[in-house]
Amino acid sequence: MTAPTPAPTATTQRRRLESGQALVIIALAFVGLAAFIGLAIDLGILVSQQAHLRRAVDSAAIAAATQWREGQTFQTISEFAGQFVAMNQLPRARVLVQRCVPGNMTQVEQYSIVMTTTVMVTDTIGMCNSTLPRKQIRVVGEMDVQFTFLGILGIRETTIFADAVAEAASVDLVLVIGTGETMGQATAPRRSDGFNVNLGPNFDPRPGGNPGCNANAGPEFTKNPENGDSPPKCRPLWDAKQAAKKLLETLYPGFDRVAVVGYDFLPRVYIPLTTTIGQRATATSNSTGVYAAIDSLELKNDVWPPPGTDYGMFNPFNVNCRSGSFGSNRNCTDMTMRANPQFSHLSNCAGCGLRVAANLLKSTGRPEALWVIILVSDGFTNVTDIPDAQAGRSGTTMESIGPDFNFPNGYCPGQVGQNAGEYGSRLFTRPVCLQGNMDINGNGVIDAGTVISSALPVRFGINWATIPLSEANTWNPSVRFCGPYHASQAECPPGAIFVGPNAMTTTAVVSPPVGVVPPYYYNALDYARDMADLAALTVNCVGDPAANCNGGGWPPNGQRYNRNEKVRGSPIVMYTVGLGPAVINVPDESGEKLLRYIAQVGDDGDRASANEPCHGAPSTTSCGNYYFAPDPQALTPIFESIAERIYTRLTR
Repeated sequence: MTAPTPAPTATTQRRRLESGQALVIIALAFVGLAAFIGLAIDLGILVSQQAHLRRAVDSAAIAAATQWREGQTFQTISEFAGQFVAMNQLPRARVLVQRCVPGNMTQVEQYSIVMTTTVMVTDTIGMCNSTLPRKQIRVVGEMDVQFTFLGILGIRETTIFADAVAEAASVDLVLVIGTGETMGQATAPRRSDGFNVNLGPNFDPRPGGNPGCNANAGPEFTKNPENGDSPPKCRPLWDAKQAAKKLLETLYPGFDRVAVVGYDFLPRVYIPLTTTIGQRATATSNSTGVYAAIDSLELKNDVWPPPGTDYGMFNPFNVNCRSGSFGSNRNCTDMTMRANPQFSHLSNCAGCGLRVAANLLKSTGRPEALWVIILVSDGFTNVTDIPDAQAGRSGTTMESIGPDFNFPNGYCPGQVGQNAGEYGSRLFTRPVCLQGNMDINGNGVIDAGTVISSALPVRFGINWATIPLSEANTWNPSVRFCGPYHASQAECPPGAIFVGPNAMTTTAVVSPPVGVVPPYYYNALDYARDMADLAALTVNCVGDPAANCNGGGWPPNGQRYNRNEKVRGSPIVMYTVGLGPAVINVPDESGEKLLRYIAQVGDDGDRASANEPCHGAPSTTSCGNYYFAPDPQALTPIFESIAERIYTRLTR
């Protein structure tokens, strides 16, 4: 017989109840732990996706800004930004792109990648609330994030958001184009060598002249058919103008600013820095803005002396001032008979163009913009600034405007009527205003040696092969002369010879370079190099070993500017374009050497040549910031290359 089961006691019942509660607690704990883990995982997904979207949007904004710099349309820029986000493994992200519109500080232009539409919307973040136009791009991205565990609780997804603003730096660009008569050397009708048949005393670019090519200068649409030579166009100036206008097409109106400076005997600002790029002339409408300023560039008409006068017998800055029996004003003491733009035989002041361009940037350039100077020249340089009163200008100092009355012919201290052997007349003979020292041979004897090549053809009425040796041997452009606004040798560029405040000296310095004996003259090439330094030279030798700097003592061995040299350059990028064969067909290829020097200083603010791109490069080679254009057809790709390099600088 089986014994009866004892009845559960109160203790047993309590234990069973506690055991059941523990199971419930454990079950709830597992649910809570699973929820916590799920929440942690979903939160991790949310944070990860938010960071991923943030990085994609940041990158897309920067990429979009670079596309703006390349001149792409807003729709193209926006679609590029959307593709950039999608390529970051976020194909489901919805992207909006916004940009500031010039003249509107409360609204932005917005493009929707999803809707492929462009609308104007309110600027909710104040991106464009600035009086200065800025090239800002805002990329807004949003996307849905799917949850894994929170869906159990009914929270299946959420929307995340990220935005980024990037800016493409604006450009302040000054176009400097030579307008001397030599920039008309290829005007039709042309000889077999490509030069105008009337080049010389009979060449007159004025309307009604021979060939009267300035009749095509101006913004009127009737003057701007770009092809053909009927009526004749002032070439290669005309071709330089057309290539420069193509450069404008890479800039962005309302944000980038452009100025146009022309130089011949005097510099002229055709238009100051402006955001009004304007439009090309069409078949029925005139050009406007900067396009009109470029179209208005005119060739200067050089005045030739009467037949029978030779160099040294007239003032090349005013042909009415003559010696001997050729004129009643042979004493030339009246200031009106000194340098006069209307009666000048010369017309190539490259230093003037650089001075004006640099002053425009330093006085009106925007601090946040990239400062750029592009100089287009045929290489001829034979004039410096002249006194303010003679040019109808105000100002007194060379740094601001021009020299004082001590230099009535600019920094070319010649005088009409002196004997050929006298120092004062040397710079009025050929090559005019470019002779640096008396004898390149170092022995004080004028012999058969000459730096003028007999292979050089006639240029602008000058047959270089027939220049008297007494004149030819005074030419040495490789030596730099320092003055007259430097105070002492210690302030001169390394390797330069100090000529003092009178721009000429007969005193030899200690240990001068071999083959250079006095007298020494400060000349037009020296002036142009000094203006390049004042524009953009910024690297000195402070901190370098004493052997590379020498504290400005003589002879300085380094090529950077010394501690005592008064250089006030700014971070200006300078490009130079040497146009036509004249760049290398002037004596000793001085035109190309000057343009390479300017480009060298304008590349990195340093004139030391050992590591610069053109060091050792053959003549006619484009290198660094210097471009050689043998003919007008080379200008367009050169300007395209410069535009691309400006863009590259902005995105580094």
